[in-house]
Amino acid sequence: MYKKISLILKATLLITLISAALVGCSSPEEKAQSFYKKGMALLDESPEKAKLEFQNALQNKKNMTDAMYGLVLVAERQSDLKATFGLLNNVLEQDPKHEPALVKRGQLLLAGNKVDKALIDSNKALTFNKNDPAALTLHAAILLKLDDKSAAVDYANQALKADPNNTDAYIVLATERMGAEDYPNALQYLDSGLSKNPKNLVIYFIKINAYEKLKQLDNAQKVYEKMLAEFPTNTGIRKSYVQFLVARDNKVEAEKQIRKIADDTPKEIGPKLDVIRFVFAVKGREEGIKTLDNYIKENPKEYKFQFALVDVYQAEKNAASADAILNNIVKEAGTTEDGLKAKGIIAINFLQNNKKDEARKLATEILNSDKRNEQALLIKASLEIDAKEYETAIIDLRSILHDTPNSQRALMMLASAHEAAGAPELADEQYLKAFQASKSSPQVGILYAAFLTRRNQPERADKIYEDILKKHPDSNEAFAAVAKAKMLKGDFAGAQALAEQAKKIGVNVIAADQILGEVFAGKKDMPASIAAFKRAHEAAPNNAQPIAAIVGTYLQFGKTTEANEFITSVLSANPNNKDAQLMKAQLSMMSGDQTKSLAEFEQFVKENPKLTIGYQQLGFAYSRAKKPDQALATLKAGLAIEPKNVIIRMTVAGIYEEIKQYEEALKAYDELYKEFPNESVLANNIASLIADHRTDKESLNRAYALAQTLKQSDLPQYLDTLGWVSYKVGKYDEAVIPLEKATQKMPKMAIFQYHLAKVYIAKNDKSRAKEALKVAAAGANEQKLSEKDEVAQLLKQL
Repeated sequence: MYKKISLILKATLLITLISAALVGCSSPEEKAQSFYKKGMALLDESPEKAKLEFQNALQNKKNMTDAMYGLVLVAERQSDLKATFGLLNNVLEQDPKHEPALVKRGQLLLAGNKVDKALIDSNKALTFNKNDPAALTLHAAILLKLDDKSAAVDYANQALKADPNNTDAYIVLATERMGAEDYPNALQYLDSGLSKNPKNLVIYFIKINAYEKLKQLDNAQKVYEKMLAEFPTNTGIRKSYVQFLVARDNKVEAEKQIRKIADDTPKEIGPKLDVIRFVFAVKGREEGIKTLDNYIKENPKEYKFQFALVDVYQAEKNAASADAILNNIVKEAGTTEDGLKAKGIIAINFLQNNKKDEARKLATEILNSDKRNEQALLIKASLEIDAKEYETAIIDLRSILHDTPNSQRALMMLASAHEAAGAPELADEQYLKAFQASKSSPQVGILYAAFLTRRNQPERADKIYEDILKKHPDSNEAFAAVAKAKMLKGDFAGAQALAEQAKKIGVNVIAADQILGEVFAGKKDMPASIAAFKRAHEAAPNNAQPIAAIVGTYLQFGKTTEANEFITSVLSANPNNKDAQLMKAQLSMMSGDQTKSLAEFEQFVKENPKLTIGYQQLGFAYSRAKKPDQALATLKAGLAIEPKNVIIRMTVAGIYEEIKQYEEALKAYDELYKEFPNESVLANNIASLIADHRTDKESLNRAYALAQTLKQSDLPQYLDTLGWVSYKVGKYDEAVIPLEKATQKMPKMAIFQYHLAKVYIAKNDKSRAKEALKVAAAGANEQKLSEKDEVAQLLKQL
């Protein structure tokens, strides 16, 4: 008995060993097929594990197209569109007739608005199989995009005939009906699609849109509720539902839904921050702070909530409260990531308040703990650029980019450093990288386009603007920048077409009317301009920009009475509109009624004692009324509230110039220049004042050094300063070119012609000097040229 069992065991073992040997001798193709089958079985359950199986298959059979396509399916499930597209290209290189890959690539191309390329793929797929439902549906979607509705419907119906369960075909048919505003039939197609696939989210959202178009909001809400019942853990659906509820002013239910997301994901911070943002937006500051405080108490070591409170205080310009929190984080978190972040924010605050030594000290402390800390290196580089230490700044910024190649801030700062260092080609390269890293963001793109415009490359700037609008069609900032760029080139027709297209598709409507107003004003069509600006004003009655535009347009066409009547109507509708109150006082000043103007500005300051703009405007009004003492006293009262207010400080310096207190003016400008050493207007004003009112060699040499920073400018005022200072230090040959350029740009400016004449006299070019002096004399009285008598005397001598 035992021998029989032993024989059976031996036989079994022998069979097992033979089987193992046979498996071990499997061909690479068989192994690859085995791995591929395992990958397909794991695809939905575990894409990561499936990916390993497909990679194993490709190791055994490099050109196994099915395994490569398996990697496409993995990347698709992982929402990695870039990898999906690249892998699809690899599949089609191996097998150009791979229909599923052609269709899938065509779908991605269509989603990226590359319709022509998508059409090529759909045509190829149909060539290989004219009855492929997926290819027919893709072709239908492309035709619909190309506005060939009849053909699109025909192909979608062919797809349904080939596969009655093809939900994408129902989506195409529904979309075509939506475009025709036939919402009831669109809903029928959508219901048919849902009957085939009750989990198709695209259909649900189109259905909601259809009900919204029909103003059947209760039905739209039922669709959301059905989706949430079907997909209770899908936060994207719930967030969309929150927006829907807020739009319907159902704030109570909206808050329940957004709090549910946070409750369902207790370990995640993001949803809790969403709750905070919601409460601030819907219930106001007090409730927002209360919600934030509760989260801070519940999570004392989760500093993201404390940083959020810092953001609130900084937005309110409550520096003391913000600094208290930041200093507490530094104390508690030490040299952890959060502690260094808090210290970095304090350093940035120092930098913004021109406390450079304090900012530098903190940046150094951070770098002692983390030598590659991006925030600290950016602060350090900013200080180096301010000090014109461009090479050192470039090294620090490259250090950041070594670790974080797509850091937009570092790329933009590096571009700025290269431009300032006189390397525009390198600056261009970094601007382009920043623009690409930002995914064509308006903020980066507008700065890049401005750089290209400075380099006299308008065609490239236009291309950047086009890319911005293509990616961000609803960006007011981008839209306004593109339209203004067109108007600056005199392309009013292009700006008008852009604005009208924006209105047609329903984006940037207020900004579009603003642009149309400017276009019509440029064309000298006042009624059309006012009408456009008034549409913008009616859409946003408290927005200062349309109000100012209407007033400005009336004044442009000499309609002061109409401007006053309009402002009066604005104040009748909203007596507390502060922008309108200031404009009313400005109109009084412009009409010459100084008494009324001063009374209105004084009343504004009395009612708004914390608003520094009131002090600035009143100070300017006193100056216009030849009351410099009251002007300076008023402006200094404004500075007592906001000591760093640049506009008020510039106004103070300007008044000192007017009353011929040149040393006080220089002192005021010098204080500003210490804080803003890269501001060319300050360098210009200081150099000009020194040239006109000081004679000592040291001061003139300083003026000359400051004037050299203006060399790259085409502004005639800067060119005049550069030339006049060069004359003052005896560099007559250097003085000629900038002064000639300045007079070419503003030929009737008496002071420019006087300065040029003095240079010609120094070079013994009497003929040219005489011509320049004649022009100076012609404008001397009207322009109140202080050198009028000298001009007359020089003309007699020549």
